[in-house]
Order: sequence, then C-alpha cells, then structure tokens
Amino acid sequence: MSTMNKPTDEELTPDSAMDEDDGLKIVLPKIFRDKRWAEKWGKLQTEIDEFQGRVVFDFTACRWIDPLPLMSVLLEIAQVQYKGQKVVVRLPKPDKKWLFVV
Repeated sequence: MSTMNKPTDEELTPDSAMDEDDGLKIVLPKIFRDKRWAEKWGKLQTEIDEFQGRVVFDFTACRWIDPLPLMSVLLEIAQVQYKGQKVVVRLPKPDKKWLFVV
C-alpha cells in the first residue's frame, strides 16, 4: 500500500474512499453519526460493492460511531469477505485508562 498524507478530522468522511496500490481504503470519521451515515453511506457502499480487490476499513481516527453506522460498516465488512475479497480492519490503539485486567 502506498503511504498517504493523513487527512485532518474535518476531511475524514465515509466518502473518503481512496484507491491504494492494491486496494480500496475506507477512512471512517472521528465522529460517525446517523446523519452523516444517511447522507454518505449509500454512495460509498455502492463503490465498495463494485470494487474487486482488497478493502481496508480504517477506524484509527474514529472515537464514536452511532449504532446504525456501526452495523452498516460491520455488515459491509462481512459482505466483502463473503465475496471472497481480502478485508483489513485497522483499529485505534486503546487508551491506557480504559484497559482492564480480568
């Protein structure tokens, strides 16, 4: 994958899909609310469904996601896997204050 400049929080939207050298990268916004999901997700979902190859879902900047957008992203990840494509999910590092020892 190519290295790309990380967009600012203002630029992070679900429609910031970027073709990478060997795949499609979906960068989720810092705060992914229902309204933004309703406005943007359908178009992006069509782009993902038509894409053949590796798909990267990048949650590293995401700090909050409402339940409907989360369910849609998880279902899209499952759909891409079902089609036999490789999926990569990038998650943020956990905050130390939220680490629990069980």
